[in-house]
Amino acid sequence: MENSKVEEYWQKFKSENNINSNRYEAWQFGFDADLLGELVLEGKKTATAGALKSYQFENVDIPRLGQYNIVLDSKNQPLCIIRTIKVEIIPFLEVSSEHVYKEGENDRTLESWRNGHKRFFINEFREYNIEFSEDIEVVCEEFEVVYR
Repeated sequence: MENSKVEEYWQKFKSENNINSNRYEAWQFGFDADLLGELVLEGKKTATAGALKSYQFENVDIPRLGQYNIVLDSKNQPLCIIRTIKVEIIPFLEVSSEHVYKEGENDRTLESWRNGHKRFFINEFREYNIEFSEDIEVVCEEFEVVYR
């Protein structure tokens, strides 16, 4: 993403933390960038999940361990930098209640996660002209905030 504020934020983080890497991604959470970004800043959200098919259709790499990401708000302003600490690809129906709790959304229950993500994936898959099924593979990522 071309954004001078994002690049400045990254350079400040690198300088203050003696990081040599120039590799990072900058993105917004898909459902509600401001709400979910705020949950990250509050420490309630330490995980996220996306359909593997979405990564494939959008030609986006799945997260890598140790990867740095700049979380953006709805106006593409940096909120914080997170580092990926765990990635697994599992079927939708096998996403654990532990992972769901770490996502920090709604009432943090498996039932509300499944209902909300099913709706989200159905809408997302419409763009690709494919049907949602409960055996889709989901990329489950855990992260830690390393800079704010």
